[in-house]
Amino acid sequence: MFISAAQMRAARGMLDWSREELAQASGISSGTIRNLEIGNLSPRENTTARIRQAFEGAGISFLEGEGIRRERMDVKVIDGFDSCEVFFDTVLHTIKRKGGELLGVFKSQETMIKSFAGDNDLAFNRMESLGVHADIKCVLAGLEGTAMPIQQCKTRIAPKNSAGPTAYFVYGNRQALVHKDNNGDHKFIILNDIEIALSAKECFYGLWEMGDPLLAPMNTDKRMEKVDAHV
Repeated sequence: MFISAAQMRAARGMLDWSREELAQASGISSGTIRNLEIGNLSPRENTTARIRQAFEGAGISFLEGEGIRRERMDVKVIDGFDSCEVFFDTVLHTIKRKGGELLGVFKSQETMIKSFAGDNDLAFNRMESLGVHADIKCVLAGLEGTAMPIQQCKTRIAPKNSAGPTAYFVYGNRQALVHKDNNGDHKFIILNDIEIALSAKECFYGLWEMGDPLLAPMNTDKRMEKVDAHV
């Protein structure tokens, strides 16, 4: 079956694959893939078969006309004592390629910070590294405990019970659900599916619009100076 240039681009987008990743999966050079996608090259039957096989192996089905469909969701689980480090490396790799945003929904700021690292300083360093490539935003829904503004992360406080019980991140075409196991280690369940990611992103921004910005508390002297300035 012939695969059009539009189907190739759409399939890569659905899988969140770069041309280099498709090249690795198919054994076809990234330069050839680029020329096929922009219409500069007519595919040979063997080339089409190898590209199709790579996509179908990742769960993509090609439909009549220009359609494609994803048959299965790519799910990755990261757990164990080093789960936060592995998750950070995974997110950084994706964000370096894709840029964009890293969005998170949690019930406490401490839980959000600990999902990056057990040590606060290391967590802030990791957030700073991610912030070079993406805009980091977090919603604390039904805030438990106290929270202070973090330079690396824009934060808003949403009303209690406005979000579900599961904390999550959204980045690229992925949603990562965040849990803690019985040992206190983090477990990340990463769903690589563009429709799920878009739905999670829409939910995030619904909470974001409901929320109030997290601002640093103003001390008494500063408040008095502000009042005096308006007298």
